[in-house]
Amino acid sequence: MPDLQVLLYTCLGAVLAISFSRWVRDPLRTIPTVGGPSLPFISLLGALNFMVRTDAVLQEGYNKYSRGPFKVAMFDRWVVFVSNRDAVEDVGRRPDGELSVSESTKELFETAYTVVKETNNDQWHVDIIRSKFSRDLSSIVLNIVDELPLAVVECFQGTGGRFDGDIKASVQKLVARMSGRVCVGVPTCRSSEYTVLVIRSSESIMKDAFVLKVFPDILKSTVARLVTSTRSCMAAAASYIEEIYQSRREQSETDAQEKPNDVLQWFIDGAPARASDEDIIHRVLAIHLTAIHTSSTATTQALSDLASYPEYAEVIRAEVEAVVAAEGWTKAAIDNMRKLDSFLKESQRCNCAVPFVSLRKAMDNLTLTDGTFLPKGTVVAAVASPIHHDASLYPSPDTFDPFRFSSMFDAEGPNVTQRFTHTSARWLTFGYGRHACPGRFFAADMVKTVVAHMVLNYYLKIQRDTDGMSGGLGFGLKPSAKLGGKVIMERRKAETGT
Repeated sequence: MPDLQVLLYTCLGAVLAISFSRWVRDPLRTIPTVGGPSLPFISLLGALNFMVRTDAVLQEGYNKYSRGPFKVAMFDRWVVFVSNRDAVEDVGRRPDGELSVSESTKELFETAYTVVKETNNDQWHVDIIRSKFSRDLSSIVLNIVDELPLAVVECFQGTGGRFDGDIKASVQKLVARMSGRVCVGVPTCRSSEYTVLVIRSSESIMKDAFVLKVFPDILKSTVARLVTSTRSCMAAAASYIEEIYQSRREQSETDAQEKPNDVLQWFIDGAPARASDEDIIHRVLAIHLTAIHTSSTATTQALSDLASYPEYAEVIRAEVEAVVAAEGWTKAAIDNMRKLDSFLKESQRCNCAVPFVSLRKAMDNLTLTDGTFLPKGTVVAAVASPIHHDASLYPSPDTFDPFRFSSMFDAEGPNVTQRFTHTSARWLTFGYGRHACPGRFFAADMVKTVVAHMVLNYYLKIQRDTDGMSGGLGFGLKPSAKLGGKVIMERRKAETGT
């Protein structure tokens, strides 16, 4: 027995010595640590702190080191955060050969263990999405407008024109339905079973990735088989898409009728020869899942803000009524809803859907323009929420000013920098640089159309605790936005358009 104890203590001592030696030699040790201790093993306390106090930890780092980088512990690694303008722009501009978004995505979502088929190694679908969303948004908006009235009634199942329930769950269903119309078309987007599966997939991939990060790589495959559910949910959802895919393939060989205008058809027509049927199907599903999380978060937050500030709802309602009366429910009309655009941007400025953006992995040793050295394998990101609350960038940053950006638009004249979809080193909701969200114009138009419809046809009143609303895990961390809660919606007697 004493010999066994000696052996155990010897092994423990060796592990501690090796860990301490690596820590001493780690180039990241010179970068300040925020949120907890930096010593081996006990740094996990910082990871726990970051998980539950994401905003507060990032704000602390920004307040202390806004002119330089800082690092935060996660369960499986350190993440280096940059926050000054030059560094944020530098990270956004770097090519994939230096800072890779696909490699960081693999590690963030543990895709080797959570998804059925990885799509990060070959990004052919991104060019198709970017092209279609830039050229065909007018017809896409018409499809959203067509789907919206029925979808709202079915997703917000109230009685007598009144809804009284959890807005977060209902908005998730609505956004899954609307994005499904654009991704897979009718009738699949209206299938309640398919909708449940894509929502579960969207939620479970983040939860499963979080669980897997606690375990060493050697155990992740086993743990994934035992306790995760993402793969089974995605496989079930993919079976619905596969059925449509096969039907369209057969139809295209025998029928010359007009093709559907959705993501599935774009990929069928535009996929390279190397893309397999399974590859196409799972990329369509990946696009759908991506659209659900951030769009539902932004929509929920916007509706919650409208319910919290009915005086602003009246102003936006008047704008929507005037624009729709003049131009109908068109892409041009959505673009001309400037106060609504400003409201959404301010809603996201105050409660950003994700607390940090531009997550990248260093593919080799490199030095940023501000002198920060990143060893190969380092994950780097840009803070978002603290920048959006910087008084030097946004006067009275803790005040919700819904027409902050439309007032600037009116004062300065037409300027795309005030638009919700604009990206810059000071406005990071959609990321920044080479890999800024390629679907942000579609996402913004969908959210604007949904919110415009809701404010035009419903009165909203919120019931929530004084501490605000809370959300679940997002991207493996607690999201910035305060979500959920009970909202009362009552149908207006005067109805316009959709």
